[in-house]
Amino acid sequence: MDNLITLLDYVFYRSYKFARNRTDTPDIYASGIVFILQFATVVNMVFALRLFWDFPLPQKVFFIPIAILLLILNWIRYERRSRIDDMKKKWENEQYRQKSIRGWIIVLTVLGLIAMPAVLGMIKFESSS
Repeated sequence: MDNLITLLDYVFYRSYKFARNRTDTPDIYASGIVFILQFATVVNMVFALRLFWDFPLPQKVFFIPIAILLLILNWIRYERRSRIDDMKKKWENEQYRQKSIRGWIIVLTVLGLIAMPAVLGMIKFESSS
């Protein structure tokens, strides 16, 4: 669990650094990126489970409490009390190559998580034909 929180903290930190000169609210922007990762993971898990067990997709209202819970947890962790100084101490001396690789991993992960429901839907459609 600690590794997952560290990963989300790192995504928050990198998103915050990216947004800090582009918006007055970089913490909200960075928290939104973390939320997208979390929520897309939940949606992808539902779609992936559907590959193995045939069940009707939940209605949109099923996901609303999950989204609200994630937003509240992210607000508590990242916005209520800023942890950016602790994160900066932890990652400010990161080597350029490692930072670049991790940045690309974050971008590709976000894109992959967003695209995954379509891919899983195509797999399900092809296997049922």
